[in-house]
Amino acid sequence: MLSKSQLDQFHKDGYLFLGQIMETKAVKLIQNRIDDLTQGNIKNPKIQYEIEPKLFKENNPLREKNGFEGPSNSYRKLVPLNEDDIMSKHLVYNEKALSIMHQLLEPPIGIYRSMILLKPAFDGSPLGWHQDAGIPWPIPQNGYHTIWTTFDDADKDNGTLQIIRGSHSIGTPQSDQSTVNERCRKFADKLQSKLVTLEAKAGESYLLNPLMIHGSLPNKSNRSRRAVNVIYMPLNTEIIGYGPLTETDKTEILEQGYLADTNFYKNLSVKIGQRKSFGRKILYG
Repeated sequence: MLSKSQLDQFHKDGYLFLGQIMETKAVKLIQNRIDDLTQGNIKNPKIQYEIEPKLFKENNPLREKNGFEGPSNSYRKLVPLNEDDIMSKHLVYNEKALSIMHQLLEPPIGIYRSMILLKPAFDGSPLGWHQDAGIPWPIPQNGYHTIWTTFDDADKDNGTLQIIRGSHSIGTPQSDQSTVNERCRKFADKLQSKLVTLEAKAGESYLLNPLMIHGSLPNKSNRSRRAVNVIYMPLNTEIIGYGPLTETDKTEILEQGYLADTNFYKNLSVKIGQRKSFGRKILYG
């Protein structure tokens, strides 16, 4: 549970350091599971793999249907984590994480997204300034929040997360992701004095408002940076470009841990470039 002062700080700054919210034993289990998945020691066809962009080859004969290309230290993303028993038990449905979300969100609560975010040593690519917002994200009015956990000591050198403190207050346009990101870059250029580098030890977590502008530098060090991002949302919400979640959608999320229905994406209806704004008025710039 978060104290009133912690909640006030989170709502003001858009982020909060949580420290270690899982047992040390669980941290080690997840570190090992990440390595087993990337090295092919455990095969899970339900988990999708994405390799570093510069290493992607269009017609790689080794690539399996889920994107696995063989044992490699150069994967960039693995998703969704609900399909892995270790990740689900100790991280996605971590009791402390869920208790925090019940303070912040109206139940019933579901998972919008869960993924492993990897920055391989020397190869980890940068992530430009952006918000987790726009099409097809939940509407900000009902809230949705992220818990970001690192499984290596994370700092500026190996590409830890960087945020623009308080930037969740700029709201977000009801637009495609590229339009949202372009707007974020302009704001970030003006707000460099509010840049914060989120350093953490392996196993430590941050609570984040997804509307906060965030990104990360490339990993140029000889150390990996393994992290996990879980985004929680109320099920009684709407998705920008889609509308309210149906009862079928809600059931699928509760049973599978995420919305897998491909019709969800086919039915997105907001036109690209539409700029109706959600959220609070712009406070900066």
